[in-house]
Amino acid sequence: MTNFKPTAEQQAIVEAYTSTTDNLLVNALAGASKTTTLELMARATPDTPILLLAFNKRVADEMKERMPNNCTAMTLNSIGHRAWGALTGRRLKLDTSKMR
Repeated sequence: MTNFKPTAEQQAIVEAYTSTTDNLLVNALAGASKTTTLELMARATPDTPILLLAFNKRVADEMKERMPNNCTAMTLNSIGHRAWGALTGRRLKLDTSKMR
């Protein structure tokens, strides 16, 4: 993120994020730099563990590459698998013939 200047909106979001423990809702259209804003938020709080949930594996993998080490990125499906495994002590067996 060298030589990157956040917009006024991004700065306001990061300031709100770092100054409150309340939940925040940021509503933005496709292509509005939501991922970049999440990255700014994560870098502003390097000691805070952050879980990023993505709709699909491609987006989760992109987040894993971009985000700092305090972030864990996964899909909603993968966190469900993890929770199920933690609860039951078992692993799901995936049917690879049904995977794309």
